[in-house]
Amino acid sequence: MTTFSRTTKGISNYPLFYGCDFVVFTEGKETNQTELVSEERPDVQYYREVLRIASNGLTPKIKCIGNKMAALDYAEQIVASGTNNLIVIVDKDLEGVTCSPIPLRCVIRTQGYSWENELWSPKVINEVARIISNSNIMVASLINKNLPMLQKRLKYLSLLNAVSCLYGTALLSNSNSLAGIRFRLPSLPVDEVKRISSQFKSSAASGCSLSRNIIRESSNAESRAIIRGHLWENVAFRLISYAYKQATGENFPPNGVLQRIAFSVLKRDVNSAIGSDLTKYYRDELLRLSVIT
Repeated sequence: MTTFSRTTKGISNYPLFYGCDFVVFTEGKETNQTELVSEERPDVQYYREVLRIASNGLTPKIKCIGNKMAALDYAEQIVASGTNNLIVIVDKDLEGVTCSPIPLRCVIRTQGYSWENELWSPKVINEVARIISNSNIMVASLINKNLPMLQKRLKYLSLLNAVSCLYGTALLSNSNSLAGIRFRLPSLPVDEVKRISSQFKSSAASGCSLSRNIIRESSNAESRAIIRGHLWENVAFRLISYAYKQATGENFPPNGVLQRIAFSVLKRDVNSAIGSDLTKYYRDELLRLSVIT
């Protein structure tokens, strides 16, 4: 099979090679999976659907190329190639919160912390729950009653963790699906917020004016820009599953099933699923990079 090397000329030929309108290089673990299997990766599906709508129906090819630094490394070669149908998309992470974005041409950053935050909007969470429960009223009530406070408290703890990490101490775990937070679903109890807050108050970060400024200036930011993507996705899984089991008494569906339903909701109507403001953000970014005119 013919392949292109990662030379400037090689990557400039990617759109022709893949028969697409533009190529998007993004984060994602490189594997030996077949092209067909790779196309079904969650991140690939997300960007493909969102960018298709944002580009007014153009066909993107999404290529996962490793970690964030690997993706940004491609940006330099894309700039050198002088083409406008090659771009890079990376997770925003905490850029704009604890650090400034690195300005690079041809790079789009997610508006949320990562793509998971954008996919698992309140609308998608509610719609997935509605589909699996056959429009059960109790399921909808449990989610609508508890989701806003979950978002608010998770955002607060995530901000404390972000500034603590600047001083080398993490309050939330990276190795646990729920970051070591002791949820009592369907809520994140006040005593757990106080437990983690007390750890912050006893740390060096709490007495620093920079930490206070970051927390104050980020107080009006959307929760999707602050909470880690994997954490938010897992909270969405747990909340939907809890509500389903409480209402029906049945075992809840596996996370993979919930994720597939979420993508069916996204594909049915991208603007409705993630919000027209987010679609506009990506459209404006494609305009900025001259992918569309």
